[in-house]
Amino acid sequence: MKKIKCLVHIMNPVGVIAGLTAIETIHPRLNVEVSMCVEWPGSEAATFDIFEVVNRLTQQFPYTIRCFIKAKEQNINTLYDEIYFSHDLMENTSPVLFAKYPTAKKICYGDALGAVFKKKEYFSNFSPYRESGNIILKLKIHIARLMDLFKPLLIKNIPYHIDQAVLILPIDQSGRYFNDIPLLVCGKKKTISVVEKCIKSDKQFSRYVEKILIKHNGSKLYLLLTENMSEGGYVDKDKDISMYCEIIEKYCKRGSVILLKPHPGETYDRYSAIVKNMNDKYKIFKISNKYARYPIEIWKKLVNKCTVISIAYPYISLKYLYDIDVIQPMDIKFVKKWVNRWAWNHFINAIDLYSETFKKLDTWDEKSILYTP
Repeated sequence: MKKIKCLVHIMNPVGVIAGLTAIETIHPRLNVEVSMCVEWPGSEAATFDIFEVVNRLTQQFPYTIRCFIKAKEQNINTLYDEIYFSHDLMENTSPVLFAKYPTAKKICYGDALGAVFKKKEYFSNFSPYRESGNIILKLKIHIARLMDLFKPLLIKNIPYHIDQAVLILPIDQSGRYFNDIPLLVCGKKKTISVVEKCIKSDKQFSRYVEKILIKHNGSKLYLLLTENMSEGGYVDKDKDISMYCEIIEKYCKRGSVILLKPHPGETYDRYSAIVKNMNDKYKIFKISNKYARYPIEIWKKLVNKCTVISIAYPYISLKYLYDIDVIQPMDIKFVKKWVNRWAWNHFINAIDLYSETFKKLDTWDEKSILYTP
């Protein structure tokens, strides 16, 4: 039987779970050969780290998986049958692959575990020109708009249509994504199977989690999932540390152990500043750099032994996968206190989107859209 050649574009380590679950949903007989194309836009260091993570988490799958860094790949002669991608919001990411392999089917596996976007609605929540003081961010948005303006003149540009969305948790921000794109839902059983294979792929990782639990046995454990909001210009760097210190003070018992798990895209050292501010009241422990970029969804043993705190998407994904109730501190008051004004609408929209999604998890049929406005 001919093997289907699948190219998976990875911009975040959780894409390993979402991308491979999509492939196994479409091809239950697993007659596939998979290539994983890794990039973290704007950071070579993060891209290399994520490449290492993807390699380590894909060793126990019953089909061939090859990983490469997008910027270093020279061989473009492979004829892929299918391209899997998280989103196409940035022209220099997955659309570049669409142009290289125009005959391949284009299959969206969604951001995180299945959020999908239309550009118009996504970018309408930002007002950077009027209110953002972040010059680098302004420049990036100018370039993105110029790319869209001159897109028809670019030699490599080829119009494309997304053939299908294969998602774990289908969340549509726009309310119209599925008007012309068919949806297939993966299902929890298939997702858990892929997660378990990722966990089994890295035995050193499993031993590391065991060591954490043994070291802090008998202590009250909190797992604080920090975010890369300051790196993105959403929160000023000087306010970023104060934000996390306030979260710890508000939700964590004095004298307890606080485990800090960075977002895969973090580049700033928050740990040292948080320790400096809080170490007289709490025992602060940072997850090893080797495992800092591992997606939280594979930290199964740890999240089941901790009180997890997250201001972002994991409060949905961990509830779905492990029925864990995550503390979610972000509300409108929180946004207006910490987030830069130009991004208020973006985060307030996210609060509404994810809170409504969370409410529907218990009654969702795992066949249709989980939530759309």
